[in-house]
Amino acid sequence: MLITLFFMIATVVFGILLEKDNSDIDRQFSWGIAILFSVMGLSACIIIIIIAHCATDNKILCNNIEYESLSQRAEIINSEYEDISKSDIIKDIGEWNIKVQNEKYWSNNLFTNWFYSKKFVDNLKTIDYE
Repeated sequence: MLITLFFMIATVVFGILLEKDNSDIDRQFSWGIAILFSVMGLSACIIIIIIAHCATDNKILCNNIEYESLSQRAEIINSEYEDISKSDIIKDIGEWNIKVQNEKYWSNNLFTNWFYSKKFVDNLKTIDYE
């Protein structure tokens, strides 16, 4: 959120400075370059926000399938069934839990929360295993 607001404010401020500054052409060119970079940053933020919020339902469905699969594999760890490598299952579950924690952390961060879909992140769950 703050990153996006920074680029919005920078674009407006640089635009005002360009309009008010009637000095030499080099300084006006510098303000124009500053506006260009702030508009490019703002555009990148808007694109990231749109991508993060598009197809959220599909992302939730795919993550639910992966979650259920890993949960069933976690149940196998606690059973006496020895045909599946328990270390691989534990590794996969650990990777899933790390992914979930990263998504939740960055979606609650004041600088980046607009880049994550709250609906998607609220649907993520960690897997407990013993």
